Amino acid sequence: MSDRTMRGPLDGKTTKLLLLALDPAATPGEVDNAALALIRNLRRRYRDGFTFLAELSSQPQPPPEVVNVYGAVRMTFGKYRDRRLRDIPPEYAAETLLQRVLVF
Repeated sequence: MSDRTMRGPLDGKTTKLLLLALDPAATPGEVDNAALALIRNLRRRYRDGFTFLAELSSQPQPPPEVVNVYGAVRMTFGKYRDRRLRDIPPEYAAETLLQRVLVF
């Protein structure tokens, strides 16, 4: 779904701003700018906070997102073939994966 076709209180732009404002990796300036842009975006679209909250609570809730768990991935090559990444020494995994990336 594109940003333009998505409707409701959390359209594409609003979602992007919210995610940036709450991103722990964002710099303080990015957080401040995203938070300000988010509030301005919501103020343009809603007459007050109650209207926004009413629309937000009336939206159907999406199913929980399936998250790919890093440690559940299995190695497909090397000394630890068929072992889960969480069971492999991090130094080995990093070195081996880096070598594979640089070769290809």
